Amino acid sequence: MKKTAFVIIIIVYLVYSVFATGPVFAEKIDFFAPGFEGGISNEKEYMELLIISGEPIMLKGSYTISPGRLKDNILTTNYTYKLQNPKQDAELDRRITIETTFKEEKGKSQIIATSRITGARENIRVGNYRYKLEDYQFSQSTIADNNPAISYYAGSWDARKTYSLNRDRGTIIIHAIGELVGQNHTWGGAETQTIKYFIEFDGQVEVADRQWEEAEWTASSEVNISVNRTKELTYVPNEPAWISFRGGYLQTNQTESILQYEYNVPKFSSSGLPLTRRKTGGGTEKLLTVPVNERLPVPEIKDIEGHWAQGDIERLASLKVLEPEGVFFGPRLNMTRGEFARAIAIATAMTEDEEAQEVTSTLPWIRNQEQTQEEQPLFKDVPPEHRDFKYIQLVGKKGVMAGVEPARFGPDGNLTRAQALTIIIRALGLEGLAPNPPFNTNFTDDADIPGWAKPSVYVASEIGLVNGDSLGRVMPNQVMTRAEAAAFLNRFITFLQYDIKREYIDRILNY
Repeated sequence: MKKTAFVIIIIVYLVYSVFATGPVFAEKIDFFAPGFEGGISNEKEYMELLIISGEPIMLKGSYTISPGRLKDNILTTNYTYKLQNPKQDAELDRRITIETTFKEEKGKSQIIATSRITGARENIRVGNYRYKLEDYQFSQSTIADNNPAISYYAGSWDARKTYSLNRDRGTIIIHAIGELVGQNHTWGGAETQTIKYFIEFDGQVEVADRQWEEAEWTASSEVNISVNRTKELTYVPNEPAWISFRGGYLQTNQTESILQYEYNVPKFSSSGLPLTRRKTGGGTEKLLTVPVNERLPVPEIKDIEGHWAQGDIERLASLKVLEPEGVFFGPRLNMTRGEFARAIAIATAMTEDEEAQEVTSTLPWIRNQEQTQEEQPLFKDVPPEHRDFKYIQLVGKKGVMAGVEPARFGPDGNLTRAQALTIIIRALGLEGLAPNPPFNTNFTDDADIPGWAKPSVYVASEIGLVNGDSLGRVMPNQVMTRAEAAAFLNRFITFLQYDIKREYIDRILNY
């Protein structure tokens, strides 16, 4: 199946994430922000800020998604919210229907989704005031770019919601401008949303029983949402001495959602009329999912006790990214290209992506892209019976690894540091961060870096994936041992788990 198929599936996941998270694609997107209304959620609870009455109200409750219908590149989905705040005597009932059209950029790994609202019903009550949604204008577009190890996406939307107050007592108009950016991969994901709201009220205020006076006021708020999921790996030792295996690794998935908000609203008199003075404030809300735990197998390896890379090797062996031959790992042996192809494919879950494509082969725009004939080898020296055929085919098709010469992969050849860095940066899709040539890196052996590897080495240094030795050297042409490859792959996994999250959340929101 062509790469285009998976890119489309990724953005289908993202469209769900832009609006609301639900059971249809929960396994893939349950860590994204659940909508463009400025809310956050976990497995049981949803919350969002409401300022339609001029007073900040934090609503809590639930939301659901009906299974979407896919037809002719168009996805239609219904979203339902039921929220309340008993302390401030407020409740909200909302049902939205979204229609999203997908368009592929020819020759690129990008898909653009454009969404509009085809149906909307919303009723809000705050005390004796009832607000009914009369009109909802909305335009949203998201672009997703799929890379072998990670998918990036960004979106923008504008909205205008018009409400009537107590049928004919007034009109409230809420303008919203939203931006989102995020990334998703097998080791986690992070999304940041920034939404600015501008509220206008023009109508009557009940100053006494059945006595109404004309009033006007404006309010504004800004909501910043950050959602991040991290797959943790923790070593758990075994306390009993008489046990058949040592301690092992615990894999834990957990999602954290944070809502930060600020508001600028009018102060009201005791009769409910707006005053000239203003009230400002803000706050933070946080929701966590219950951790999902999985114990990993404990491999028996006899030749790494006390080795400087013992922890790295045991970690990757538990993940089956690098596996020993029997009970021996061979930490001082050279890492081969075939072994590294297998390791990078497993570490980034490329094989799972291929399986996802098979699951989605019934989608109308993907069905005609299926490969009905047996897959032909990309490289003459890697036949289908080769132990790493599946992985070498994957990294070859995705452009992560190329052959040592035309139609020849060299699976038993040694892997150099320059090759490893180039493979990782290609998998991340970040080659474009390098400056236009000619340029130099900061390493003292810059002249030894092959021209084809220099952009990747430059980017790897900039994002902290590689540092020079005590003499400032990167040693690009040095062959990697299996132990060095284990340490390098662990550094790459850590980058996906934590480092890139800071770029998408901490840097944007200044946490």
